[in-house]
Amino acid sequence: MSIQQMSVPVTVRSDEEPLLSLGLSSHGTVSVIRVSGELDMSTAHLLTDLVKIVAASRPARVVVDMAEVTFLCADGLRALITARDMILAAGGQLVLAAPSPQTQRILTITQTYCLFRPDTSDPTTRIALRPPRRGEVHRAC
Repeated sequence: MSIQQMSVPVTVRSDEEPLLSLGLSSHGTVSVIRVSGELDMSTAHLLTDLVKIVAASRPARVVVDMAEVTFLCADGLRALITARDMILAAGGQLVLAAPSPQTQRILTITQTYCLFRPDTSDPTTRIALRPPRRGEVHRAC
């Protein structure tokens, strides 16, 4: 099993804390991207740039770990959709793992959660989206 790891803090705030940190590890044909911090208009392009590099290696699956995302806006969502499209074009599948409450909220409001739904028969890529609340309707994409 080959493992490559990389971690890059990007776009530093005035208090020296990064707005966004991206980590990359590869396990055979699966790449895992860890996203931590704010995925917004000033940082979203960094995710798509990293995914473009990952897509060049034609991974079977890319797992984007969203557990530590503290903010996600339309630009961040657009970056996720663009990332998904790049990986699909490379013959792979992009799935989200452990989306933070902020991520879940945006995916639910925009009804885009199903774009990232993984094959639930594979326990390594299960998505942790909450079930719909009473009165809430989840429509198919």
